[in-house]
Amino acid sequence: MVALMRELTPDEVLDQFLASNDAFLDVMGELDDDGWSMLAEAPPGHLPIRLVAHHALWDSWIHERDIALPLGLSPPTEPDEVRSCLRYVCALSSAFAIRSSHTITGEFALHANDPTLCCVVDVGKTVAVRDDVAPRTAPCLRGDAVALVEALSVRIPPPASVPAEWRQLFRRSRNCL
Repeated sequence: MVALMRELTPDEVLDQFLASNDAFLDVMGELDDDGWSMLAEAPPGHLPIRLVAHHALWDSWIHERDIALPLGLSPPTEPDEVRSCLRYVCALSSAFAIRSSHTITGEFALHANDPTLCCVVDVGKTVAVRDDVAPRTAPCLRGDAVALVEALSVRIPPPASVPAEWRQLFRRSRNCL
């Protein structure tokens, strides 16, 4: 696919990119409540379309940074996008971790800042992320929200302060992302 794109002019690549994004947004804009719950294919498997949209946002956000940061550019940091990406990558990395080992279960807390996000990642046979404050006994991953998205997306090493239980999730998911 990439080899075929090399034959296109930059304007043709941009036109295809814009057309595909417009088509995606048109489909998303037509969804009703039932539509957002329908299953669709995504890299982690069949998910409700609302999560496919989260995947698209996370993927775009990460790859925008992949391009901008090496060029010395600072991509904009929209708080709602960072929160959405952080929730999604918590679920994605946890889902990949349980796919490789069914021994990881429990409640995992996340406390991020700049922007602030407190959530609980429930890991069992499936994964769910909910905005909540976890019990004090839950292992808690803390840090800057953007850095946590980067670490959970396997772009930078995880913070040194990662609790052992979160390290287990990181270790198992790093082979899948």
